[in-house]
Amino acid sequence: MKKIVGEEQTKILHDHWNNLPKADDLKEAINAMRRLQDTYDLKSDDLARGVINGKKYDTKLTALDCYTLGYELFNREDFVNAGYWLFTAIHVHQSDETIRLHRLSQIKIMELYAETLLKQGRHQDALTMLNVILELPATTPPNSELMQKKTDLELHIKIYNPTPEKHIVMEPNTHQRGCRGEFSNHTSKLYCVFNTTTTPYLKLAPLKMEIISLDPYIVVYHDVMSDEEITTLQNMSRPILRRATVYNEEMQKSKVVPGRTSKFAWFYDHHNNITKSINKRIIDMTGFNLTGSEMLQVMNYGLGGHYATHYDFFNVSMSSDIVAMQGDRKATVLFYMSDVDQGGATVFPNIKKAIFPKKGTAVMWYNLNNRYEGDYKTLHSGCPVLVGSKWVTNKWIRERNQIFRLPCYDK
Repeated sequence: MKKIVGEEQTKILHDHWNNLPKADDLKEAINAMRRLQDTYDLKSDDLARGVINGKKYDTKLTALDCYTLGYELFNREDFVNAGYWLFTAIHVHQSDETIRLHRLSQIKIMELYAETLLKQGRHQDALTMLNVILELPATTPPNSELMQKKTDLELHIKIYNPTPEKHIVMEPNTHQRGCRGEFSNHTSKLYCVFNTTTTPYLKLAPLKMEIISLDPYIVVYHDVMSDEEITTLQNMSRPILRRATVYNEEMQKSKVVPGRTSKFAWFYDHHNNITKSINKRIIDMTGFNLTGSEMLQVMNYGLGGHYATHYDFFNVSMSSDIVAMQGDRKATVLFYMSDVDQGGATVFPNIKKAIFPKKGTAVMWYNLNNRYEGDYKTLHSGCPVLVGSKWVTNKWIRERNQIFRLPCYDK
């Protein structure tokens, strides 16, 4: 009895405190789950069973997982989706140690589900659920509070005879259709070539180039990054990865936003032989002068990680600090450093094009038109990662030093 207990366990908690989930982590996890469901039209019961787009995975969701999703969505007044998750929680409920620790009974889930049905205007369904609860052996003798709810609801239905509210199912937008792979059947009249002309070096070692679009100019290069380069870049990045940001014109600085959930790291062009080699390859791919352009950026998108629809050009006055010295972003080069089992495509919704990640490939496009104005057809997004982890490296090439690299245009 005199022995001190709990010190070792308390020390472990303190040692791992910074790595334990916080309220913001739960909030972002809920957001990611909703984003995945909306983007890929995923059903709650399928996810709970580990079925994603018809493919079975070993991982499943517990009743506590489903209840937590339903509870949080209920608090956000997203009652329809809360109802789906609570209904799933009822059906996958089983007694285990975690459930007992949280005192999460099936009746508790059913009560919240009944309340969710009420919030949806489904009064008769809510009454049916209350009757089911009251008939369970665990509610014998009947719970007085539940009995009162049932009586009040019966009276409300008798007096007002409410009509159930209809839930409107939204049609998928162009971004979502692209993420689901619905553009892949679009017949292309373009072609693949061996690029031997961009720089003299390519006459000796041509690049495999697939032309995706001419307006705006979008091409995919195949087999342009080796496994060794990928592994090196990933190992360089992991210790210094931090949350990605987006430039805000009003604040004149970059900030964290919900529309971009990834981690990134920057590397100077001459950081080491790997970065030098990749930048040399970008010159061969684009023919551009990289002086004054931005550093290499390595990014990692985890489960649910995405980048909402956006433009890479800044769309600011040329007097703004961010473009005053080197101009706007003429072109983007994006290397895919991993395969992604499901999700993670780069979608151009305005031209109905989608490029899915393939390890070792790179996509390049022009952000500015011939007059060096932002090309609004280049609106694009990074689809949420559904299964796997997405690693990319990108380079934004500024316009100012391309004056002798591109011809002049009348329009």
